[in-house]
Amino acid sequence: MNDHPVWHVYDELRTAKLNLYYYRQVLGRARRWQTVRELLMAASGSTGVAGLWLFSTGPGDVLWKGLASVTAFIALYQSVARPSERIRCLETQTTGWAQLEHSLADMRRRIHELGRYDGVLQAELKGILDGKLSIIADVSETHVNEAIRGRCFEAVKKELPLHVFFVPEPRPEK
Repeated sequence: MNDHPVWHVYDELRTAKLNLYYYRQVLGRARRWQTVRELLMAASGSTGVAGLWLFSTGPGDVLWKGLASVTAFIALYQSVARPSERIRCLETQTTGWAQLEHSLADMRRRIHELGRYDGVLQAELKGILDGKLSIIADVSETHVNEAIRGRCFEAVKKELPLHVFFVPEPRPEK
């Protein structure tokens, strides 16, 4: 069943969708943590927050000093780790995988409509996959969150099970 050349398109489509889902989730998580860090830094730098009655009590004073300490470490982290740069890279990855997934999904649709996977479509696939090389070249992160990847993999398997793909009949040899 999987020996027809059209499966290369479908495997690439499923891989692109997996990476799209993965990078969307990682990007969302990175943005949420960035928001939390920014809120903590804004709160600790606000004299209005510092003037709240809570912080004039004994436990409040300890809480305020703790918040100031955490903020100092966050500022150090922000300058060394540059999470906004990581977010920018994740956005680039997400956009690249979305474009690749769209191109492959369009090719899948055309294969089904035309009822064939011929040399013209194979050449087009080569062009599409050349774009994949630039996406992969931009990956700066080597750590993969296996829990997120596993959830994304299951979502792709559920959305695109093997039986939904059209496999054209082989052309008779002349």
